[in-house]
Amino acid sequence: MIALAALAFTGGLAGASAQNNINVTGDKTSGAITVYTALEDELVTEYLADFNAKFPNITVNVVRKSTGGITAKLLAEQENPVADAIWDTAGSSLLTLDEKNMLEPYAPAGVEGILANFKSSKAVPTWVGIDAWETAFVINNHLVFIS
Repeated sequence: MIALAALAFTGGLAGASAQNNINVTGDKTSGAITVYTALEDELVTEYLADFNAKFPNITVNVVRKSTGGITAKLLAEQENPVADAIWDTAGSSLLTLDEKNMLEPYAPAGVEGILANFKSSKAVPTWVGIDAWETAFVINNHLVFIS
């Protein structure tokens, strides 16, 4: 199992796990991979279009769930992994999977330029972040009065 940054996933197949069914013959690559993702549907569509343009003979089976759903599924499948890649899920989930040695090392091109806080601390990272988000509370003080 590996965690691929979106750029690495759309840019190439390097690092795909032994679970996949990819065949390379000369300059032709074909087969299928399974990707678990928490990305929003519109981003999945965008990234898949880029990937399919580069690898038209590879079928990408996308399993889209919430971060919690993906993490639970991966933990349940720990002894018999199904996914070839995790494509965007919460950092806390990746830390949990990494602690259980469920992630394979993979260094996408340009990983040395990514700040240390956004990738695993291993010599060859086991996960690389593709985005960051935060949660906030917003109050309309014209409708809610706080004393």
